[in-house]
Amino acid sequence: MTTTNQIKIALEAASIPSELASKIADNYKPCYQLLPLGDENYSEVGNSRAGGLPDLPIGVDWPLDSNGTGLYFVAQVNLADLPDQHQVIPFLPKRGLLYFFINQWSWQDNRVIYFDGELSTLRKAEIDTAIFEKEPLNAPVEVCKIDFEFISDVKLSLDYFTTQEVDDF
Repeated sequence: MTTTNQIKIALEAASIPSELASKIADNYKPCYQLLPLGDENYSEVGNSRAGGLPDLPIGVDWPLDSNGTGLYFVAQVNLADLPDQHQVIPFLPKRGLLYFFINQWSWQDNRVIYFDGELSTLRKAEIDTAIFEKEPLNAPVEVCKIDFEFISDVKLSLDYFTTQEVDDF
């Protein structure tokens, strides 16, 4: 895996000034890119998928926002599917599922749920239309299986640099 120091050395080798190279390298973040693998037919329980319906543990209800309206399901990630996960994002558990739900109308009340039980206790969730009566659910995202690829990402903003540094670059 690429390190901050390796990025800085590569930038300096490309004639980027050392101070600017350090600022860029310090903003390096390891991450995963989600890759669609095609249609999901729900033949497997607990696999990684985007859109559609989650496989929720028995006894876990569909998450609601603070007004009692259902949140929009984005994805479920089986952590065992992440390549080299222990090196890329070391604080994540090596097993279990992460579920991502968002409030489609605001940035509040979003939920990430972690489940570390047996896959046999999961079931394809049903949508209770009553929880979406206050705010109708937009058409769900088409469901697909997903895979993951490690990528390097550098989050930059001109706020990190002075005007002179940008002009000099």
